[in-house]
Amino acid sequence: MLDRLQRGAGHCTEGVGIVALACRSRHVGFHVMAMLLVSATCVIWGQNTLLLPGGNETLPLAILMPVPYACIVASMIRSSMHSFENTASLSIARLDFYVITLALVLTLLLAVGSLALGGTLGLAPLVVRNIVFWSGVGFTSAALVGRSLGWVLPILLLVPLYESGRADSDGQIPLWAIARHPADSPWSWFVTALVVAAGVIMIGRSSAWRRSRFSRFPLFIAMRRD
Repeated sequence: MLDRLQRGAGHCTEGVGIVALACRSRHVGFHVMAMLLVSATCVIWGQNTLLLPGGNETLPLAILMPVPYACIVASMIRSSMHSFENTASLSIARLDFYVITLALVLTLLLAVGSLALGGTLGLAPLVVRNIVFWSGVGFTSAALVGRSLGWVLPILLLVPLYESGRADSDGQIPLWAIARHPADSPWSWFVTALVVAAGVIMIGRSSAWRRSRFSRFPLFIAMRRD
């Protein structure tokens, strides 16, 4: 019995150490500070309206906050110890999923809180959906072009989506302009779920690919800046 307790305590201590190491390698503290800065911006200027180029349409600044939030979430996948994690066990690889989940939950809580403090709580369903959507786009970007570049696709697609995704003369929004759809659109939530699921799966597959390649080409992968 004593041996079992000691082994259990050892596993628990090891698990806590791994989580602490993962937090340090992903610079969680700096990312949380960045989230707080975005939240402060939303509180102070969230009600301010922006005039979109090429028309007379205006949007509250809070509507665009999901993009910087999502870029921060996606960047948390990048680890400064990726060469070590390439050779780690499956339990270490699962940290990607844990980091994604915790980052999304924290981001959504901060976003809703900032909307409430800024007087734009009515936008919460729309902002929550778009944070999840753009985070999925960020995960896809990180899997395709490198974990340090999870911000590329959200930034690249932001202006085309809001500029080209305007409603037509009949008030119909293009099906692909997910972030433009109202919060009560079942289609937009369905596609959002698909996008974030696809992004998470691609991140997981990229982790497996990196581990398999590391076993074959350890020096090359260790030198590669992902």
